Amino acid sequence: MDWTFENKPYKPTNEIKGIVYLMEWNGFYYIGKKQLTNKANKSTNWQTYMGSGKEWLAAIQGHHDEVKRTVLWECHNKSELHYYENYELYSRHALFDPKSYNKNVSMVVNERNSKNFKNKPVF
Repeated sequence: MDWTFENKPYKPTNEIKGIVYLMEWNGFYYIGKKQLTNKANKSTNWQTYMGSGKEWLAAIQGHHDEVKRTVLWECHNKSELHYYENYELYSRHALFDPKSYNKNVSMVVNERNSKNFKNKPVF
């Protein structure tokens, strides 16, 4: 499936440097960020991008055309990308949600070191 933003096909403008996205398939989801242009201001592979999580990619193998890809945030720089990706991961408690394929946040908090958190959300 193609990318959507606000329930419409996604067409970024030139000032947008990256997106924070939600991908959904078979009741599961994955949240991430993707730069639309590189340092040389050339387009990346964002149009066909399916995420970077190894478990997510393994799960959707052979089902790419069924994955719903939604742009949650358009961002002007890397700092904004980082902030809104973390915002979405934390506000959805993605690390603890059994329907999420996200296994870490900012490469700092992950499934292993969060097992002993005193405060965990309940699903």
